[in-house]
Amino acid sequence: MTNEIKAVDLRLVGDLFGDGYVMDFTNRTYQEFFRDEVGIDIYNDAYLTDNGNSKGKRLRAFLQKGQKGAIVKALHGLWEYRVAFMAGREDNVPQGRERLSALIGQLGGNPIVGPAAHSSEGSPLVRNGPSEAIQADLEDEFMALHGMDDAAQARGYAFEKFLKRWKEATNAGQRF
Repeated sequence: MTNEIKAVDLRLVGDLFGDGYVMDFTNRTYQEFFRDEVGIDIYNDAYLTDNGNSKGKRLRAFLQKGQKGAIVKALHGLWEYRVAFMAGREDNVPQGRERLSALIGQLGGNPIVGPAAHSSEGSPLVRNGPSEAIQADLEDEFMALHGMDDAAQARGYAFEKFLKRWKEATNAGQRF
């Protein structure tokens, strides 16, 4: 399968995440990342290249051969990992977040939301929306609704309560 990934896109991904080494991933953590975030085995022979077996080369092969949805998931996950990886370091990729968001958009994905590494101008981008802890609480509350054995009316009231909490947590412009 051929994707719309161009040489300039591969260069951006290399600049953001690394060409040979990919950030601070070990072989094991790299494999776990792709398994958990994307649902693929990055060490599958499909992503082996004639030019070598580095993490960066496997990433480029995946970008060229993978399905668009999986590529979008990987790029979102790698960006999130990069934000943590770059903590306390200056980001030397000008407009990296914006450029990666544009690539993700070309692949049919949503732009990157959430925290960003410090730009070379020194200003961090601020995450809008509920924190991960609040999201996890909302998910748990929603899943508990499914398991309720109570009467339909009680489930309805519980669902209304959930919707109110969800709305409060996701109000536009609210920062967490």
